[in-house]
Amino acid sequence: MRRALGPARALLAAPDGRAVALAFAACGVAFASWASRIPDVQARLDLGEGALGVALLGLAVGSVAGMVAVGGALGRRDPGPATWWSALALAAAISGPPLGTGTASLFGWLALAGAANGALDIAMNAEGARIETALGRPVLSACHGFFSLGALVGAAAGAAVAGAGVPVGAHLAGAGLALAVALATVGQPLRRARPARAETGGSGDPAFAVPRGPLAGLAAVAACVMVGEGAVADWSAVFLRSAVGSGAAVAGLGFAAFSLAMTAARFFGDALAERAGDRAVVVWGAAAAAAGLGAVVASPALPLSAGVAVAGFGLVGLGYAGAVPVLFRAAARVPGVAPGVGIAAVGGAGYGGFLVGPPLVGGVAEAAGLPAGLGVVAALAVLAALGAAPALRAATGAPSSRG
Repeated sequence: MRRALGPARALLAAPDGRAVALAFAACGVAFASWASRIPDVQARLDLGEGALGVALLGLAVGSVAGMVAVGGALGRRDPGPATWWSALALAAAISGPPLGTGTASLFGWLALAGAANGALDIAMNAEGARIETALGRPVLSACHGFFSLGALVGAAAGAAVAGAGVPVGAHLAGAGLALAVALATVGQPLRRARPARAETGGSGDPAFAVPRGPLAGLAAVAACVMVGEGAVADWSAVFLRSAVGSGAAVAGLGFAAFSLAMTAARFFGDALAERAGDRAVVVWGAAAAAAGLGAVVASPALPLSAGVAVAGFGLVGLGYAGAVPVLFRAAARVPGVAPGVGIAAVGGAGYGGFLVGPPLVGGVAEAAGLPAGLGVVAALAVLAALGAAPALRAATGAPSSRG
């Protein structure tokens, strides 16, 4: 156990490692805190499903804008200060959505929060990649584990304060203040800019790298993986209710199993990458996710169907846990591309897949049923498993799969 958790221990042993772990956790807390109170904001503003969907697009639009802006800037600057400032911006921005007065203003507040979130996503991954290089061992999976841990804490706290009747504005303002205080203390090492290294690029780096060449394969695999993550987040409970016939108490277990499995696995992902190699983590992880989705699709016809579906969703989380950290690591090491630009290109494609996944499943489900919709997601997992090895080989230009 100690050996398996070695990368996480190495990350937390250094002040800048603890600071970036806090940044990942803060991002998870902020995202889950907002997500846990969406129904309250919807009820307060009296928004229908369609109007809420339009407002929520602001988060996606802002995130893409933040990724583009910071991805290009990191070709010329140290990622530490960008991580610190964007994390503080997100801590402040999460108190904004409750101030919305209608669809348009909520869209605007969410766009601001999304811009801070997108900027932080790229900056903290670039900083994690820098720390990996400094330590000489993979730690990005542990970084993402702290995001998942933060999301679990944020979701649990959100459910508790909502149940206690705390107004959404007070909740999100308090969460933002707590994150800002933590960042102002533990996060201080991120503020110190380090001298730029030659491989980080220079003033001629593009503002945004369209995924082409070696980045294209990584971006395609990331999109396939994150289609699955988005689909499970939005459709697991619906599947258990409508296709399996579970009650409300059981319906939430699908996403809970997915989240818990992903959180736990991410803290072991770096040790697995050290032992088996980056390619094995993505290839076999995507294959496991495909098997899990296959079990989910087949579950309505099987005995103990709810248990099979919940276990299948858990296997998806277990399989996909290490994929995105590996793909970001590879994007940060593509020759001739600044780490921040590479991560922004691959992260943007992955985030696009996360957004496209739920409506894709819904469209197929409308025509052929929800099991068929999740079957498409399973097919994309198979494509990710088949495409991961050549994509990583092309990105690193190395014959070995060791990461």
